[in-house]
Amino acid sequence: MERTIDRLSAEFRCEVGYWKSRHADAVQRIGLLKEELHQSRGQVRALQAKLFGRKSEKSSAGDRSNDLTAPEEATAAKKKRGAQPGHAGHDRRDYSHLPVQEEFVPLPDAALACPVCGKPVVPMSATEDSEVLEVDVRPHRRRIRRQRYRPSCDCHPARGTLTAPPPPKLIPKGNYGLSIWVHVLLDKYASYRPTERLLGQLQQYDLDLAPGTVNDGLKRMEPMLRPIYEAIAERNRLGELHQADETRWLVFVLLDGKKGHGWWLWVTSPLASCVRSWSAVRSFSACSISRVLSCWRAL
Repeated sequence: MERTIDRLSAEFRCEVGYWKSRHADAVQRIGLLKEELHQSRGQVRALQAKLFGRKSEKSSAGDRSNDLTAPEEATAAKKKRGAQPGHAGHDRRDYSHLPVQEEFVPLPDAALACPVCGKPVVPMSATEDSEVLEVDVRPHRRRIRRQRYRPSCDCHPARGTLTAPPPPKLIPKGNYGLSIWVHVLLDKYASYRPTERLLGQLQQYDLDLAPGTVNDGLKRMEPMLRPIYEAIAERNRLGELHQADETRWLVFVLLDGKKGHGWWLWVTSPLASCVRSWSAVRSFSACSISRVLSCWRAL
């Protein structure tokens, strides 16, 4: 009886050790699986952010992955902005090309006599001159009076009065002069300012332009500017070295089969010109720049 109990006790001890080792293996395997699941979830989050998140090519200030200089050299070469100590400075800018409007400033009446004896002072030919820069923006109405004539002979009895032809207009039957359209184009494409802000600024000078009329005029000028764009694109295609890049651009135009307003602005720039093109997709082969460079690629 005792021998049987001792044998069973030895067997139970062996089984306890076995199941303890199996439990330890299971606990270790669960830990490895949890770590693998955590890494997999992190990869899924990173891929989702890369695929569906907002994209930007901006890099942080501490990113030196594309920097060819050593950190020590970059720290030594960095200097403060503005004028450096010991800088000699620069002269005033020359504005002699601007027109001059002379303004004479006399003495007030109380100062035209000696304060002691009361005798009047005598004006001199010399003046004390100084210059002040001014900007005067004044909208005005250009009233055109076309001269009319009547014949002084009887050669053509049915001939009526003669009237001088009207001056040419950029947009027929429009009451906006050429100077307004030049101002709108320069402010929009040279200063990169929205037209709404320009119209708001012109209202400060008592010039209230209709936004619909300005937008309609810009649409009418597009065919006039098309030959200039084509000439720039041709010059761009003939360049020897091209740099092209794209960036995300919002265009609030609804297209069939396209979701959202995310477009892509492609820019290709050789040394002498720059061409911009909008594309609904990011693929380079789908944008018009690839067609601009098609002949250059064939070489």
